[in-house]
Amino acid sequence: MFRRRARIAVAVAAHLGPEQDHIDALRHVEAIRRRWQAFNQGDFAGAVQYLHSDGQAFPVARLRQPREGGNAGLRGREQVKQFLEMVSNAWERVTVQLGEVVVAPDGRLLAVEGWHVHGRDGIEVETMVVTVYAFRDGLVARLDSFLDRAQALEALTTRLDSGRLRV
Repeated sequence: MFRRRARIAVAVAAHLGPEQDHIDALRHVEAIRRRWQAFNQGDFAGAVQYLHSDGQAFPVARLRQPREGGNAGLRGREQVKQFLEMVSNAWERVTVQLGEVVVAPDGRLLAVEGWHVHGRDGIEVETMVVTVYAFRDGLVARLDSFLDRAQALEALTTRLDSGRLRV
């Protein structure tokens, strides 16, 4: 599904707001696209430059390594960079391609990302990861990744005051 270069489809909520909100949304989509482009080229420092210096990342649960205190999240560019390096080093080649992007009224993005993994044993695996991104100052402040699209949509529609995706 993601082997061919996917077109990025951006669905912007009709009530997103003024023109500046649309421009910001497009900039955020471009930041995510560039993030994965850097990752695909093995430029992990470049991949995390789009993350806020104190940004938080909550990768897909199966890929997380528990941290002290039970928090499986990553904080800051260095921890996220180490995580991306770990994922990349575990396989012969890993590429991520950005697919559909949905913009929520509050500016968060839901991005469907196609992961293509080439194992050292010749096995190839494709999977879809759906990530909800929150931005601050034009950078990713938080990202939450899911294997289940319904869970990601639920996270996207969770009210900001619930604390689930508060930035």
